[in-house]
Amino acid sequence: MEEKTLLELQKEEALERMRAFKLLPKVIKDFDKIGLVYYSERLNKQFDGILSWITNNPEFRKIISDFQIKHNALVYHAILTHTELGDMLSLLYVCETKEEWDMDWEDLRKGIQVAYVANLSNPDFSEFGSIGVKPVNGGLSRTY
Repeated sequence: MEEKTLLELQKEEALERMRAFKLLPKVIKDFDKIGLVYYSERLNKQFDGILSWITNNPEFRKIISDFQIKHNALVYHAILTHTELGDMLSLLYVCETKEEWDMDWEDLRKGIQVAYVANLSNPDFSEFGSIGVKPVNGGLSRTY
């Protein structure tokens, strides 16, 4: 029996995380079957976790593609947040280092996730960091 590739293992891990985050079943199925990545957006207090396809936004598609190539990571969901510092696109991903996945799960259980946050208003301030995440309306909301 052949060993699974890193990408296959990353996809399995991503699907488990998506289920743990209680993403809408269609979001999980689309990622599993056709590799479609969604993003969640907070428009206001009432409209939070609103889902859209990454494919609808060429800028977001490029950010994700470039990130995955540069870091050998698999992005499975993104969160668009509008802040006083500008618009932020937080990429949730599975890194290439399998040994780190257990630590990711410890954080996930606490509603924390390591993410790459692309600062859309000022790209020079894009960075890796821990963000708070909670399920809302079938999508995700960034809490901090």
